[in-house]
Amino acid sequence: MRGAAIAGLILAACAPARPAQDAAPADVHYELSMPQPTTHLFHITMHVRSLPEGHVDFVMPVWTPGSYKVRDYCQFVQDVDAGGLPVEKIDKTTWRVTHRGASEVRLTYRVFAHDMTVRTSWLDSEMATANGASLFFYVPELKDHRCTLQVTPPPGWRLATGLKRIAENRFEAADYDVFVDSPILMGDLQESSFTVRGTALRLAVAGPCPLSMERLRDDFRKIVETTVALFDDVPYEHYTFLIRSLPGGGGGGLEHLNSTLIDVATARLGTEEGYRRFLHLAAHEFFHTWLVKRIRPRELGPFDYTKENTTRLLWLMEGVTSYYDILIPSRAGLIEGRDALDAFARTLSDLAATPGRKRESPEMASFNAWIHHYQPGPHSVNSTASYYATGRIRGLALDLEIRRRGSRSLDDVLRHLYREPFKKHGKGVTPEEVQKACEDAAGTSLEDFFARCIRGTEDPQLSAGLEHVGLSQRDEGIAKPYLGARFEDHRIVTSVLEGGPAWRDGLCVGDELLAVDGLRADARNWGDLVANRKDGEKIRLTVFRRGMLKDVLVTLERRSESAIKLAKIDAPSEAQERAFERWLLGKESP
Repeated sequence: MRGAAIAGLILAACAPARPAQDAAPADVHYELSMPQPTTHLFHITMHVRSLPEGHVDFVMPVWTPGSYKVRDYCQFVQDVDAGGLPVEKIDKTTWRVTHRGASEVRLTYRVFAHDMTVRTSWLDSEMATANGASLFFYVPELKDHRCTLQVTPPPGWRLATGLKRIAENRFEAADYDVFVDSPILMGDLQESSFTVRGTALRLAVAGPCPLSMERLRDDFRKIVETTVALFDDVPYEHYTFLIRSLPGGGGGGLEHLNSTLIDVATARLGTEEGYRRFLHLAAHEFFHTWLVKRIRPRELGPFDYTKENTTRLLWLMEGVTSYYDILIPSRAGLIEGRDALDAFARTLSDLAATPGRKRESPEMASFNAWIHHYQPGPHSVNSTASYYATGRIRGLALDLEIRRRGSRSLDDVLRHLYREPFKKHGKGVTPEEVQKACEDAAGTSLEDFFARCIRGTEDPQLSAGLEHVGLSQRDEGIAKPYLGARFEDHRIVTSVLEGGPAWRDGLCVGDELLAVDGLRADARNWGDLVANRKDGEKIRLTVFRRGMLKDVLVTLERRSESAIKLAKIDAPSEAQERAFERWLLGKESP
């Protein structure tokens, strides 16, 4: 995002509301209403001044920053009208209005909003979420201009957003990038607020919440305090956590410049394990306030909303953020150290069971996000690897390697990238700058690591780094019958893992498992049916394939599925204990 836009929002984010008439009319003004929420239709009006000569093009984004997939939001647009002026759709995202010399164009349209994700918009009788890129046209020539918004919600609803308020339900943004980077949550909201380093943060929850707002406030404050302490700077003047508690289930989050939208299943909030995972998600999205929204790949800002914006740095932006979403709650005292180690170990185990990690490097997984990560298929496990998971483990490896070589850490790398490329120069970073910052912190070349584990597909070696903090890694997997297939609803084959028995002997994606050697079977009782079979023994799988009954003869393997554990070594030294506490618990030496 351009530096001027960020600066404008930072300076304005928490300023007192002023009467709208104090400011000159914006070149682009939006009106948002929802007169009949049960139709799921947002009604939008755009007033556009400072018109280009001859005609004005209205463009609907195809994606939203932070979610790297073309979603073609234009498919939900209907009833576009320019008050009698000619309107022509010239491509899938663009409506052209010939204005005939008018001083202003007033465009009205409606958008169907019934997709409950953090990347889209939602409207029903209980709540609404306005996600800017999925709702609002922009005019290319005026994309850098100030814009304003008037919202008319249903009676009794309240609003929460990171936008700057200038009057009752009236907001402004420095430009379109800032405008659509500020979702709006509406409904019967539960709210709380707190301050950290003199700046205000707000919690707004839509939907039933089994937890007290006091607990949420106190725990979120600890996450904010710990993250702000790491960067030693507050880049916003106001921040808003927008949380949707969903009784029907769901989850996910999306970062914004001074807010985040988080979905969580209501039932998950009612369990300690579910709540702990929710805190990891909150820590992840808040960490993006620095890593992604300020420390950003040079390719991501200003945004081109009409096509893919590719970068090779999502392993850092998302993966290293996933590393810190474990560290931050641990350092904040919200999770036990054992839980943090188990979270790292689960990621290591999951990657060990993903053949695709040997085929797609973290850099290439980042570049391919638009066609791989958000569009997984039955072969994805064999051909791709999540940059969230691979980046988390690369973050762990880099941090421990830098720490064992001296007094610095990955924390120092991120502080440098925040202060230099962003704050000092107002620009994004390149892969080369990231590597150099890591090498400066380590005091040595890391070319071998970056060549093998970032640009290449080798697994990082963690033993020396773990030893530095008094830990060891071991695999506690137990040999048992292995098929090498994954199932949906316990019966339908969704993936066949490369190199396993199912792969070699011809079990197919889509097969419906019926029996093993004539005995009724599915994925739930598979283990019992083959528990005592020997390595190399043949079994007969009976399946439906495209509606036809078929037998598949499979040569069974006994294989240890990875069950990696990270544990403290026996009798760690005082230096190892101090290094462990500095790393995982954030404790500085006395």
